[in-house]
Amino acid sequence: MEKEFVGGLFKDALTAENAQNELKPGIHWRLDGSDKDVVLYGNASFKQDNDINTAVLDLPGTTGSYATTPAFPISKISFTISMWIKAPNLLSPGLAYSSWGNPHVFALKASWFSARRLHNPKAVHFSIINNNNLPKNQWINVVAV
Repeated sequence: MEKEFVGGLFKDALTAENAQNELKPGIHWRLDGSDKDVVLYGNASFKQDNDINTAVLDLPGTTGSYATTPAFPISKISFTISMWIKAPNLLSPGLAYSSWGNPHVFALKASWFSARRLHNPKAVHFSIINNNNLPKNQWINVVAV
């Protein structure tokens, strides 16, 4: 009985052969200058990073310096955001990622993560565990599910 249940439940399970194709992200931006739909503003630019030997999006944290991607409906879908961040200055007020659509707000900064509904003015903050900050000048993978 147990084998039948497990076999029936997982009959369409991924195999090693098809996992790579089946598990591709729905939306993916490399942020290395190759994305045609990423728009840069202010002093945002793509710069070569010698640690990883590729171009990366450089956001200097100055007013009006940011990049945009096409919008997607975060209030209507389940999503995961995964990014590599190298924060040279943790005192910068800049955000690594944000979506300011109505009614949901989602923001990720070097020192905190925030998610809230706009009709509820009380923000809900979640600290990133690592002394509440990302390590300075070090590439780190941040994932928000």
